[in-house]
Amino acid sequence: MLNIFVLATMLSAGLQVIAGDITAAPPQPASVPSLHSSLEKRQRAMDTCAYLDVNDSDLGQLQSCFCLSGVNAYINAMYASETPARRRFLRQKLRGLVTDNGEVCTYPPNSRPNCQQGAPCLFSCTRGYTANQMTRTCDCTARGRIDCGGRCVRGTACVSGVPVTRRELALQEANPCDVGETLCGVRSARAGQDSWECVKTNESLESCGGCTVPYDNAAAFGRDCSTIDADAVSCIQGSCRVTACKSGFRSANNGTDCTPMAKIAARSLF
Repeated sequence: MLNIFVLATMLSAGLQVIAGDITAAPPQPASVPSLHSSLEKRQRAMDTCAYLDVNDSDLGQLQSCFCLSGVNAYINAMYASETPARRRFLRQKLRGLVTDNGEVCTYPPNSRPNCQQGAPCLFSCTRGYTANQMTRTCDCTARGRIDCGGRCVRGTACVSGVPVTRRELALQEANPCDVGETLCGVRSARAGQDSWECVKTNESLESCGGCTVPYDNAAAFGRDCSTIDADAVSCIQGSCRVTACKSGFRSANNGTDCTPMAKIAARSLF
């Protein structure tokens, strides 16, 4: 079977795919290298990953690593021609398989998930750091390098580095999601309250405008656009946008919903 990471790389130019985690490649400003660290997307501190070796009636033969953070991108890439409702079903099924068979992985700063068979929580380190799998840390111990402003760089003194404050560290631990993402819960038969995923609620079809499955007893305030009686619907800037309603329905509420034609006709009689 074609590895999902290779497939996602082919389908989405400019994307980095690491252990089932698909994120936009960080900017590489050529003239201002000191901005590299601040412009990078904040890494995800936790994820749930599993190596799946199953032959599922809906998802087919799966022999690869999957992480909850990469499920949406995988389903969107593999089943782009399916209906929104079908893709929603497949996402929930794959999430359930990962949750039921995986491990909750905690990643240290300056690391990148590197899920492998038999070691779903394996990680590698970035920007010159060295991985210590025993202590689960990324250490700046290489000869000729120092830790400067959260980067392991070559040199003997830290001159232009920007130190990370305790408040910033606390915020990162409280919300492990990247900028522009929301911490949402995961609906699964065996998922506990600690099961979660990071969702881009400005564009997520199932959690548009907020989490439809909240995390840690928070209030649900998003909308599942895939439940609308539409043939074509998307989530744009946190609001459902209907392009085409199903037969017998008409676009309503400024294009954010579909209303049965019979209901509209009944209203016109009064």
